[in-house]
Amino acid sequence: MRIPTACKPSYDASILINTSVKGAGSCSVNYYPAGNELALENDTATGTSALQPGSSATISNSQCTLSGVGSSVTKSGKQLAVVYALTFSSSFTSLQKVFLRSEDVNGSNSGWVPETTWTP
Repeated sequence: MRIPTACKPSYDASILINTSVKGAGSCSVNYYPAGNELALENDTATGTSALQPGSSATISNSQCTLSGVGSSVTKSGKQLAVVYALTFSSSFTSLQKVFLRSEDVNGSNSGWVPETTWTP
């Protein structure tokens, strides 16, 4: 599943997929431009593993796997578009909500915005 997000104006972008806005037990990925990294939160939302978009690396938690191949980041002026290449584990079931969040260079953020729902 390739999930694009577009945030404007933006410094970083995050996606969280779960039944509610909580990191534990979710598929939550943050884009950090300083290192050009996509960071997947672990199962308890107490740490992350990171990769660079376009790399051959993959990282996983119990809910999903993020692949560098197929993931991308495009910047145009103050706009940022992120594509997250995600696959989901068979245990990640039931209706899931997709939340997006963006933050600007001054630290102001959108908060978690419900974008859509998805059923695996």
